Amino acid sequence: MIRSLGKTANPAHTISSILDGGFDTCVTFEFDHIQHYSTGLKITVGVICYYGEDQLRAAFTTELDSLSKAVAKQSESDSHAYKILLEDLDLSDINLKVPLKLDTLLIPKPWGQEIWYTGIEERGICTIQKIPLPWILDVFASIITGTQDLTPILLKILDPSPHEVYGDLYFELHRKKREVYVVTHIDKNAWPDSTGEIRFGFCPDKVNSYAEEQQFKDAYLASVEEYQHVRNKLDAKLDELRSNAQVGENEMVSMETINEWHSEIDPALAAQEKKLRNAMNEFTAQRNLNVGDVVHVNPHVPHSLQHGVRVIEFQTPHYERYILSFAQKVLTQNHWDTKKALDHARLDIEKEPEIQQISETESLIADFGEFKATRIVLQPGMDKVIDIDTYCLVVGVEGTLKLGKQRLDPEDGYYVSACANSVEIRNTSPKPATLLIAQPAH
Repeated sequence: MIRSLGKTANPAHTISSILDGGFDTCVTFEFDHIQHYSTGLKITVGVICYYGEDQLRAAFTTELDSLSKAVAKQSESDSHAYKILLEDLDLSDINLKVPLKLDTLLIPKPWGQEIWYTGIEERGICTIQKIPLPWILDVFASIITGTQDLTPILLKILDPSPHEVYGDLYFELHRKKREVYVVTHIDKNAWPDSTGEIRFGFCPDKVNSYAEEQQFKDAYLASVEEYQHVRNKLDAKLDELRSNAQVGENEMVSMETINEWHSEIDPALAAQEKKLRNAMNEFTAQRNLNVGDVVHVNPHVPHSLQHGVRVIEFQTPHYERYILSFAQKVLTQNHWDTKKALDHARLDIEKEPEIQQISETESLIADFGEFKATRIVLQPGMDKVIDIDTYCLVVGVEGTLKLGKQRLDPEDGYYVSACANSVEIRNTSPKPATLLIAQPAH
């Protein structure tokens, strides 16, 4: 019979006890999950866990009465009973011994969209087989992470619109967050020569034209404030047109609609906005980007990925930013943080670290204190084994690979747990294939 353990205050401890026992078993229990990342409310979750035959599997449900009734019908406590229980309740089977495919979550942005794999916050909660990632982490904790820090490295794709200005991201900086971008696509309609750009830091010549750094910051702040004054006038008119069209304040609209609204803006105001925007941007520096390029974004460095440049991003799980400027209305806050950001901004341009070739197939593209990231390129027929003591995130970049028994296509993301069996990555296709792996540094 499947054992029901009732409600536990420490689900991770319960699982550890089961594993330490070493016996094949199937159990159910409940725990209270606090939604600290959003509402802060408590939700009670039921768990079915099977351990045995070199397997560690789990299913989750909030339908506690249905779970209790289904468990009462079972007379066995083996893997077959586990499967029958999941079929009766129509639950997803999460096998922690194999790579777990990450569901994607689309987050609309004024400049395009983000595609999330591991985000856990109020704006969105990522899932594995539609089960919230924080539920899984609550229950299996360091068993699957291999670390005491249960918050996963953030994996996302930045997918800006190809339209100039409207597809440019916020010019922002972070005080704690570290990011690494890998360029995967450059829209040829936006960049006919296939070389895109990122606005990155401040223009050295402009900085050096001032006697002191503070004078430069004061001049830049004055330029931003002058631009923002005109920006606010223009946005007020666009808000009026939006209201007349009965479109919600934060509702995303098409470029066709945006262009239609802009055609009704006073040409003199539009010309002034463009002139002041260009003057403001003269203070900043731009860096060329090609497919395959790597960009490290460290704290205190202002940056803005430009339109039509798509990247895969790994970042530390810090949800903070300071917006210096934006050529659209910011929907997530009603102010810019220019003055506060300048108090922390670096004025020197960072030299991009060299990519370190670790082996014939693997290169180290980021080595931060919090995590490291590698790029692996496998020729046809080549393979590599992932054998780790902490979790890692795997994402396909180019070509088709086999990740264990599963297929890894471009932009497929997987969570490989610390308790997973060794995983072989093999290129079974006739062309070279590329993937990225991120792993916590501790």
